[in-house]
Amino acid sequence: MITVSISCLAYNHEKFIKECLDGFLMQQTNFNYEVIIHDDASTDNTTKIIKEYEKRYPDIIKPIYQTENQYSKGIKPTWKYNAPRWNGKYVAICEGDDYWTDPLKLQKQVDFLENSPDFIMCYTDRIVIDELGKKQDNSELGELKKNEFSHHEMPLFCPTLTRVFRNTPMPSTVYGAPGGDAFMTIYLSSLGKIKYLNFVSSAYRVTDKGIYSGLKKVAKQQFELKTSIGCLVVSDRILRQKTINLILFDLLKLKLKSEEGYKALCEEKKEDLLNFIDETFKYFQWIRIKLFLRLIDSNFIYKKYFFYKILRSNTNKWLN
Repeated sequence: MITVSISCLAYNHEKFIKECLDGFLMQQTNFNYEVIIHDDASTDNTTKIIKEYEKRYPDIIKPIYQTENQYSKGIKPTWKYNAPRWNGKYVAICEGDDYWTDPLKLQKQVDFLENSPDFIMCYTDRIVIDELGKKQDNSELGELKKNEFSHHEMPLFCPTLTRVFRNTPMPSTVYGAPGGDAFMTIYLSSLGKIKYLNFVSSAYRVTDKGIYSGLKKVAKQQFELKTSIGCLVVSDRILRQKTINLILFDLLKLKLKSEEGYKALCEEKKEDLLNFIDETFKYFQWIRIKLFLRLIDSNFIYKKYFFYKILRSNTNKWLN
């Protein structure tokens, strides 16, 4: 019986994949675990290295080798290819350019979840390293080292490579959600509490090829906004109000930082932003309307839809 499924994505990680796999294999546990790994048609020696490990540990290393890159097609390999193969009661995630540093990581986290039925997920601290493995930072978590978190305290930055969570079916919307890790955290928090365990378990590598760390500043702002907008669908009423405020101010910051970046986001996420206007009108506040008026002054389609909503809505209801 498998207790933990370790989910790993690899693409052109030949410099790092051995360290990643060794971090999995050094885990000292009183339970069985598996490594569900997806190689997204790597063009370097990543595939060869994984095959060597698969041959040595056939009961643990369980890969899929793609012949065409799936991520470039807009497919999220974690959800399409890895998640259906998770056999464990719990799931841990670590990408092929990161690695675990504590041989008792899984045991400590599983012990906690086994004894804490009210919690859906736990995470730990981690160090940050550069492409050469040199330590850049001890921690960025700060006050996020608080004891425990509920749904209404989202969004929460809990490093993906440190998480262990209960193997729970995810809503289909996760497949297309930008920032799927944030989406997953918010959804899981609606099912149970999240716990921070105070130890360093992992090393997160910052490279210019990482999905997030490789983005420029404006692109990161766009990515974070897309993530926040996508997360509205898995937030309850209270968290939705908080998220709407966050999105409005982040939209304004992006517009002031880069008009071009702001317009590109509006064009790309047109349908989502129109839905976002609907959500905002459900939780009317004058400050939000003022922000919207500033944001939509150069976007005719949103201005037209915005005033359509005004005409169709009950003004007295807004103000009460």
